[in-house]
Amino acid sequence: MLTSSSSESSVVGRRWSVVAFDTGPGNVLIDEAVRLLTGGAASFDRDGHMAAAGRVDETLLTEWLAHPFFQQPPPRSTGREQWGQTEARHYVAQAQARGLVPEDIVATLTALTARSIADAYARYLGPVDEALVGGGGARNPALMALLRAALPGTQVRPIDDAGLDADAKEAVLFAVLGFATLHGWADNLPTATGASHPVVLGSITPGANYRALLERVLAAPNSSPQRVRLL
Repeated sequence: MLTSSSSESSVVGRRWSVVAFDTGPGNVLIDEAVRLLTGGAASFDRDGHMAAAGRVDETLLTEWLAHPFFQQPPPRSTGREQWGQTEARHYVAQAQARGLVPEDIVATLTALTARSIADAYARYLGPVDEALVGGGGARNPALMALLRAALPGTQVRPIDDAGLDADAKEAVLFAVLGFATLHGWADNLPTATGASHPVVLGSITPGANYRALLERVLAAPNSSPQRVRLL
């Protein structure tokens, strides 16, 4: 966090050394497969029960890990446009053609998530001391167990242990982004996004509380008055 304008350069220097990128599908393929395999009765593998009851098809897992995205160097980003329902249907069909039962399919997709994360760490980061898991994955014991197995030298734990509710990480993220925008701080990381330079993200649409809000920003001890001016 920037504490004053005089400390900004040192903090920014550390920020630009941050490396961040998407490792792969996360929970998306697991969730979509569960929806398909249960006919919509379930939307995710609650407590990892399906994965824990199945076995991983290592041959299929190796084939899936050959996906071109996993070979793409950072910075890189992905989402449902790459790992969505269409991809999940394809993977489920492949697995069913090999005779896998639903639990085996979910187990293999869960292993894909864990292994793709571990492979990305090994390929682009080197040894990792600690991995904090947020979102739904932190609530999936089967996934957490596979992550720990794939990262034997890494302490893998839910981000809750660091004081942030794993279910609230995106809400906190957008609050931080909004806070930075109000203060006129550049809050993108070129090393993570591939952008050519840092910029202030987003835009502010004035509402009834606009002036009062900016007055609070200016009064804050970590505000930069030269950057935020009342119009």
